[in-house]
Amino acid sequence: MDFAAGHPTIEIRWDSNDWGPYTFDFEDSIPTGHTIATATVRAFQGKKKPLDTFASPTGGGLTDVTALLIDPDYTPAIIGNYQVAVKFKYPGDDYKGERMTLIFEITTDGAAKHPFYYHTVNIK
Repeated sequence: MDFAAGHPTIEIRWDSNDWGPYTFDFEDSIPTGHTIATATVRAFQGKKKPLDTFASPTGGGLTDVTALLIDPDYTPAIIGNYQVAVKFKYPGDDYKGERMTLIFEITTDGAAKHPFYYHTVNIK
């Protein structure tokens, strides 16, 4: 399943195991002539605003749910220099009806770091 960052909604349902891997394409988002060297994915409960401090361990006041939403058995993979594949897991009934924000920290081959926000992960 391919997604350009910021577009379709991902729904994580308790009654399904179709939680990825999802592929996010950053080819048009990183500087021309560079490729992805590393990628880290974090998840927060609620909608994170771009002005929130990315480096904040609390995600600018939002609850960090990375350990609950990102599948620890699947390391985010870089595919073809511009894409990142992520697999999710159902975070539990306490989060049913919630919207999650994914934050990708992309480090390019030029060592520059770029945060990207993906706001449309819904827990059903």
